[in-house]
Amino acid sequence: MWNPEANEKDREQSNAMAARGYLQAFQAVQQSIEQVLRGKNPGLIADEDHGTWYDQITLGHLPAMRLLQRLVKPNRPRAVNQSR
Repeated sequence: MWNPEANEKDREQSNAMAARGYLQAFQAVQQSIEQVLRGKNPGLIADEDHGTWYDQITLGHLPAMRLLQRLVKPNRPRAVNQSR
């Protein structure tokens, strides 16, 4: 089972996924700064884009985590409730 606290390889993978998220957030901030440098309102840009910056940091490893969850616990068909 995946355990970044106890397994060195898992920890390295976790760190790599976090680094990916930070890189994506950095790139998103750069794009926002470019808009400001082109004359757009800095407050408006920050207000519109800060959610994207946060998402990039926190969701940078989400695709890998979803894959891991499927590997550890495959999707099982749900029981259909036929009573009405």
